[in-house]
Amino acid sequence: MKVGSVFKRSMILSLSLSLLWIYSAEANVLDDPTRPPGYPRYQTSGKIKQGPSWRVNAIYIGANEKKAMINGKILRTGETINGAKVTQILPSEVQLRKNRKSIVLQLNSSPVKKIYRDN
Repeated sequence: MKVGSVFKRSMILSLSLSLLWIYSAEANVLDDPTRPPGYPRYQTSGKIKQGPSWRVNAIYIGANEKKAMINGKILRTGETINGAKVTQILPSEVQLRKNRKSIVLQLNSSPVKKIYRDN
């Protein structure tokens, strides 16, 4: 075997291994097919900080009282949940106040709507 052909084969082998290593490193970062154009490929800022969330499950308005079920807890005007105070209960929404900010929660829409009235 000639020295030139051994050198040529070792260069081809090292180049092939280098390319294989580059492509395998790139394959570890998979693209998200639902990622909108222009958004970063991955999050660089660390953990996502989420605040408290509220969900109105039901609203009851009777002749003398109003109640709202938020996150499974029954509340009246003036009571608090996750640091927010219930300020108003209306037939289709509940208004909260937290840190001087007003928050409006809509009653979840459902294909079946039932209206109960206290006579």
